[in-house]
Amino acid sequence: MTDTIASLADLDRVRAECRRLATTKSLASAASAAIPIPGVDLLVDARLLVTLLPQISERFGLSDKQVARLDPQYAEKILKVATAVGNQFIAKAVTQKLVLSVLKSMGIKIAARSVAKYIPLVGSAVAAGVSFGAMKLLANRHIDDCYRAVKEARFSGPAGDVTPDPGPSSRPDRAAG
Repeated sequence: MTDTIASLADLDRVRAECRRLATTKSLASAASAAIPIPGVDLLVDARLLVTLLPQISERFGLSDKQVARLDPQYAEKILKVATAVGNQFIAKAVTQKLVLSVLKSMGIKIAARSVAKYIPLVGSAVAAGVSFGAMKLLANRHIDDCYRAVKEARFSGPAGDVTPDPGPSSRPDRAAG
């Protein structure tokens, strides 16, 4: 886990940073969708996701390399949450092949975007809007899964209650008495 996530406030801050990053990448996806050359948008989206998803994971301390260095019990908690939410990207190397398989599962949106490009005047705008929405949806879903994985593994007790971070007064060497 990165040292930057020491509290729920830190976790919320990382989530907000990742949402801003996702918006920026989604705008780039939208711009590529407006180009009326078949396939360019799909290649751009795949490349954006191959870089974006690992960046998000890393900011949450959940890249494959970071998780490999974690305490085994904590890493197991992370992987259980990732499996429970069906996230294919937490603690895994994100490859173009993996991203393309996820994009194929979104086939209807991709097909709609491709067809929309060829409608005169408004087609490119529609394709850009669909592309922005699909990219943002994928990125936000990954952000939410990473957030949940860290929150449940690090800040939740067995009953799902947030475990408070023990302050200096709760340490035995500082206790009164």
